[in-house]
Amino acid sequence: MSQTGNTNLRELLAKTSQRNKTAARWAFFAVHLFFAIMFTAIAWLLVITGNEALNSGAILITLLAFFGTLMHLRSALYDSGMYQQSASDALVKEIVRRGIDIETLLDESAREKPKRSAALSLDDDGELVSDVSSAEQSQPVTRATVQPSNARWK
Repeated sequence: MSQTGNTNLRELLAKTSQRNKTAARWAFFAVHLFFAIMFTAIAWLLVITGNEALNSGAILITLLAFFGTLMHLRSALYDSGMYQQSASDALVKEIVRRGIDIETLLDESAREKPKRSAALSLDDDGELVSDVSSAEQSQPVTRATVQPSNARWK
């Protein structure tokens, strides 16, 4: 089997696995919602019928059941890809808002840290002094500074 055939097979298996996982999360959310409603209704029916001692228990059951249901909903939405799409949209909007060039972000050479200038040396007392002969040959690298007028990196 060719390399592209293996890649296509892996992609198909990954998509199928993701689809099954998302369907299972939605089913788990539905089951949890059903039981949350059922047990909450039973707890509040007991409180309404006159058992006031269960009042705090009914409140606790209600809060915990619906909090768990909310967490299952969040995981189902996350697996369905809704959060990923909104996060990538937000990232693109922030990049456009700041006026950052996409090619600069993707350029590997722009990510390298600048090297220090070799224009410094130690004197006899152990103090750091600039070496005039090598300083004339190379320009020192300066750190980025923020200009207060437009707050952009220079």
